[in-house]
Amino acid sequence: MSHSSHPLPSSQPDATDAPALLSDAVARSARLIQSEIELAKREVAAKAWHAGAGIVMIIAAILLVFSALDVLTAAAVAALAEAGVPVSIASLLVAAVAVALAAGLFFAGKSRLASKNLKLKKTARNLRKDANTIKENAHV
Repeated sequence: MSHSSHPLPSSQPDATDAPALLSDAVARSARLIQSEIELAKREVAAKAWHAGAGIVMIIAAILLVFSALDVLTAAAVAALAEAGVPVSIASLLVAAVAVALAAGLFFAGKSRLASKNLKLKKTARNLRKDANTIKENAHV
């Protein structure tokens, strides 16, 4: 059996190549991170434009609803006036009903925004459980 004059490749990388390999790995990782950041920037910009268009549509819808509410209140005043209620009294009645509805909605919304209603109770409970589990496992 004859032996070749070429040495067989080592199954382990040459230790002298380790700095070069490490440098290459760091450079590749940096390029990968930079490309992921660029992708994220492009995606955020596209999503922001899309969200901006949605916000404009919502604002337009709100403005149309305000116009519709004006027409509805005018119609309510006209209906009361046709029923024989003086226009000034009809206007006051419709305004009083609108103010009462607005006040009810305001206070209902305000109570939902109270800090006690916004606490993340389930998340806090799970975090406490996780912390206890970690403590128990650390003592084992």
